[in-house]
Parts: sequence; structure tokens; C-alpha cells
Amino acid sequence: MTIGEGAAIAAARAIAAREGHPPWREDTVNVTRRTVAGRDVWSVRTDDAPALGEPDWAIPYDGFTLYLIDIETGACIGIGGAFGQRLFGPDGR
Repeated sequence: MTIGEGAAIAAARAIAAREGHPPWREDTVNVTRRTVAGRDVWSVRTDDAPALGEPDWAIPYDGFTLYLIDIETGACIGIGGAFGQRLFGPDGR
């Protein structure tokens, strides 16, 4: 059984909360299907929201996070950003 884009976004939200990542700008969430390390994944890209009281232009250009969600299991297999990506080991970290 495979998961859809909505479930991939929910999985990305869960890992973001677990890892203490900054909030997202909801209008920037983008989901694409990719193959990473031989696995089909949903790539969920999000831009960081500005800090409370900060204008949008205060966000760094490279302030985005990429969550790699396995299409078959719904597990987050890695996280990336402007400077590359990190795949998790078998223990999920």
C-alpha cells in the first residue's frame, strides 16, 4: 500500500515537530515524487515561516527544509535543505 501526498505532508509535520524545526509557511509546501537511494519517496519541501513579528523578507533565502517520506511505509527516511540531504539509518535517525 502506498501513501498519498496528504499523508506525506502529515508525516513531514510529525518529524518537524519531533526535531524542533521552525514553523512552515503553509503557502510554500510543495510535494514531488522522487527516487532517493533506490526508494520511491515523496519529497516535501517547506519554507520556514518568519519569526513572530518579522516581515517575510527577513527569512534567509536558503531557509527551507526537505522531508523525504517513503511512499510505501510513510516513514521519513531523510531530511535535507539548501546544503544537501541526510538519509536516516535503520533506527530512523
